[in-house]
Amino acid sequence: MARRRYKGFKKRPSRSSGLDRKKSYMRWIIVLLVIILAGVFITKQLGKPKDEIEDFVNHSQQNPGGDKNVNGGDGSGGNNGEPGRNQIDVLPPEKDVETSEETKKRIASAVKEFETDKIISSRNALNKILHDATLSHKDRADVKQLLSKLSELWLFSKQVFADDTLTGEYQVAKGDYFSTIAPKYKVPYEIIMRVNGITNAIKLPLRKIKIVKGPFRAKIQLSKFNLDLYLQDQYVKSYKVGIGKPGEKTTTPTGRWRLNRAGKSDQGPSWPNDATGKMVVASDPEYPLGARWIPITCYEGDGVGRTGFALHGTNDPKTIGTRCSLGCIRLRDDHAIEVYNMLAAGISKVDIVK
Repeated sequence: MARRRYKGFKKRPSRSSGLDRKKSYMRWIIVLLVIILAGVFITKQLGKPKDEIEDFVNHSQQNPGGDKNVNGGDGSGGNNGEPGRNQIDVLPPEKDVETSEETKKRIASAVKEFETDKIISSRNALNKILHDATLSHKDRADVKQLLSKLSELWLFSKQVFADDTLTGEYQVAKGDYFSTIAPKYKVPYEIIMRVNGITNAIKLPLRKIKIVKGPFRAKIQLSKFNLDLYLQDQYVKSYKVGIGKPGEKTTTPTGRWRLNRAGKSDQGPSWPNDATGKMVVASDPEYPLGARWIPITCYEGDGVGRTGFALHGTNDPKTIGTRCSLGCIRLRDDHAIEVYNMLAAGISKVDIVK
C-alpha cells in the first residue's frame, strides 16, 4: 500500500519556487531595459554631427594665416561655431572693480551736459573717463553706450559742431573728388559720403560738406570677442566679433597690425572649397567670407611674419561671438561694411590683445 501511494503522489510546486521564478523574470526584464537604454544613448551619440563630438578638425593641410577649412568655408565648419558650443573666453573673466564716488560724479556731470545739448563737452568728458578712470564692468558698458549714442550726433549726422576738433567743413571746389579729399584727412571717402548723405561718389556738390579728421583705428580684445572703434583717441562704438579657434595654427595672434596698402575690397578673394575642388567667388551662395575684405599685417607681436589675416564679414552670423575661424576676425556683414568705411588702407592701425 505504501509503495502504491508513493507512485501516485505528485509533488506540488512550493510558493517559494514560484516567487523565485518571478524574481528571475524581473531580473531579465531589468537587464533588457538597461541594454535598450544603452543602445538608444549610443545611437544618439553616433548620430551627432562630427563637429559636436570633436572640438575642431585637423587643419594640417590648411593655410596657417587664413580662414580656409576642409569644408570650403572660412572655418565655420557647418555648426561648429554655433553660439553655446565654442563660446568660451580666451582668458578667465576679468575681476570686477568698484567705480569711485568721484568718478560717478564725473559721469553724472557728463550726462547732465549731454541732456543740455553740450554734445562735444559731454563726449570729451566721457571719453576721458573711459581712458583714465577705474570703472566697474557695468559703468564701463554704460559709458560706452552713452558715447555710442553721442557718435550718432557728432559723427554720423550732417551736423558740424563749432567746438569739435574731430570734424569740420570743407568747401568743395570745381575739380574736387572724394578720392582726392578723403586722403587729406586720412579716412576712406565712404565715411565722408555717409555723413553728408551723398550716394553718388562722382557727382560731388559744389558746396560745403562735412569732413572727418582721421585716422580711425581699432582695438580687438580676444577674451571679450569685442572690437572697439576709435577716431584718433575718441571712442566711437563697439562691434562683436568672431576669432580664431584654439590651436597653434588657428588662434588669432596678438600684436600691433596695420591695414595693408593694397587688397582692401568690397569683395573677398576667391576661396577654394577643398571638399569639391571648386574655387568659390564672392557672388556664389557658398562663399563663406561675407561682405568686405580688410587685410592686415602685423608689425609688432605674435603675428609678425604670418600672412593671410583680415577683418571680413561672414555668411554664418551665428558664429559671431565665438572662436570659429582659422585666425581672421569675423564681423556681421553690416558691421563689416561700417568698419570698412572707416578704416583707411595703409594708415589705420588695429591692436589685437588678449
